[in-house]
Amino acid sequence: MHHLFRLVTILCGLALLLTTPTLHAQPEINLRVDQVDESRFPEVQLFATVTDAQGRALTDLNADRFVLREGGRSVTLNEVAAVPPDAVELRVVLALDISGSIEPNLNQIKDTAIDFVRSLGPQDQIALVVFGNTARVVEAFTPDHGAVINHILAIGPSQLEDYTALYNGGFEAIRLAADGATTGRRAVVVMTDGKNTIAPGTDSLALTDVQRSASERRVPVHVIGVGPEISLQELRIIATNGRLIEVAQADQLAAAYEDIARQLRQQYLIRYTSELPADSATYPLELSVNSPEFGTSVTNANLRALPPIVPQLRVTLPAELVIGEPAAIDVEIIARHPPANGQLILNDQVVFESVISETIWRPAWTPLPDLAVGSYQLEVRVTDSQGTTSSSITPSLALVSVPSPEEAPSRMWLWIILGATLLLLIIGLIIFLLMRRGSADGDGAIAPLPDPTYVPPPLPPTGPGPITGPGVGFGPPVDPTRGATPMPGNNPRPGLTRGRPVDKTRLAETEALDTGQAILVVQQGPAQPKEIRLKAGREVLIGRDSRADIVVNDSKASAEHAKIRFLEGGFSIFDLKSTNGLWVNGRRIDKLQLQDGDEITVGSAHLVFKHPRAKG
Repeated sequence: MHHLFRLVTILCGLALLLTTPTLHAQPEINLRVDQVDESRFPEVQLFATVTDAQGRALTDLNADRFVLREGGRSVTLNEVAAVPPDAVELRVVLALDISGSIEPNLNQIKDTAIDFVRSLGPQDQIALVVFGNTARVVEAFTPDHGAVINHILAIGPSQLEDYTALYNGGFEAIRLAADGATTGRRAVVVMTDGKNTIAPGTDSLALTDVQRSASERRVPVHVIGVGPEISLQELRIIATNGRLIEVAQADQLAAAYEDIARQLRQQYLIRYTSELPADSATYPLELSVNSPEFGTSVTNANLRALPPIVPQLRVTLPAELVIGEPAAIDVEIIARHPPANGQLILNDQVVFESVISETIWRPAWTPLPDLAVGSYQLEVRVTDSQGTTSSSITPSLALVSVPSPEEAPSRMWLWIILGATLLLLIIGLIIFLLMRRGSADGDGAIAPLPDPTYVPPPLPPTGPGPITGPGVGFGPPVDPTRGATPMPGNNPRPGLTRGRPVDKTRLAETEALDTGQAILVVQQGPAQPKEIRLKAGREVLIGRDSRADIVVNDSKASAEHAKIRFLEGGFSIFDLKSTNGLWVNGRRIDKLQLQDGDEITVGSAHLVFKHPRAKG
């Protein structure tokens, strides 16, 4: 029995040993947003990196593995794709150990670091930090790779120091990567051959300070440890969201640098169209990724909803323009900087140019008579105050000629004939409907109206004794229980009646159509007129366009921002795909049936809908 107990104990121990690696080797996935590009807002681009627990890039994730929330709302991703390695812009801080222990391998350490700098592309920027007795920035971020190479070449035996301020050097490199790089993929690469040591009396940061800084600032730190004196546990903590590469000898440094450079160029591009207003406010982004093999990771970033740096143009023009008549062209300009100049280019030739000072441009251009009738390419080009140019091209615009005086009379007669024909058709349709109504009565002819019921005058009261007097005694006796008697020869058809009971539902709908009391009042803001009466059958347009019923003179309002119409027994308001949205009672809406007292916001204008019968 004792041997059996020992056997069971050994088997349980073996099972525990076999399952322990599984329990502790759960795969991890790290997600990081390297850059948020809102320069073409509302088109937004995110550059993100996904790595495993060892800092190796994961490059085979599909678009359905990513979920993005903007301001707390899920958004549809237009594109998720791996960025070509040559297109990834890097912002790298190289932190080099210059303690005296590296002197035997100094030349190899310098040569491999220089090769790493030379492997960067012309669009990449690099900074240099060295740490010995203390840490210091030798060169801030610069596209001048030669300047950094010269600093590395200048490190000689006399520049080597007694201590290895590893924690200070890592912390300084992380700070520089976070604060000095505004675009591109940020990273820190640390090379050391020893443990953290400091001179007596010198302030030193703790290892947890380095780890916390890298996590909070979302900067990946890649560490290359050389030789037998390094502390793997210490370097593994420093390598937050990055890779730790251990090399036994300095001649293995080149391969380590190449591996890190290759990993740095693995990046995802995530593109979507924002639904936020371009109000320069900052909104939170939450990006998550899910991998069946490595699990789920969530990261956060911020988006500033700025108008686009490159102007966006919304051009409204008719299907055709008439030669010799002013062209009705409206251009709405959405840009971070004010517009300065506008051009109209017809088939690569500038036909009109003017100075622009507003975000709505209506070029006063008239196609000249020397232009031939036909199809043209029209380009609308706008340049802002910073010299940034944008254009919108209409590939096929028809130019037509105005009718000549000889053609005008013939066209007038054509319209007269068409009008007379239409009138005859309407009259014929009315006659046809009247005949059909008559035939519906049963005998194929228009049925006469039933004769009115004859009601004789009331008889005088009867009593005992004979009744005498003129007219008394003529005609048959009247039965008071029969009521009215039809006139002779006029018997109404069975089923026909002169009156119907009142339909209370139809009466309520008719009363709802009485819209005379419905008004829209401008309570605050640059809008005219200050009050307008609403009627059934008439739409009211609200917007910045001068032709709107209520004109809102505000750049935040679109040319055609919203409309109000009578629908389903009440007045409803509709958003006409405006840039900054339609807001009712502080809530953004697309369509809403208005109630008495509803507050409507269009740009900076505030309007109130008043209609006592529309109370909710």
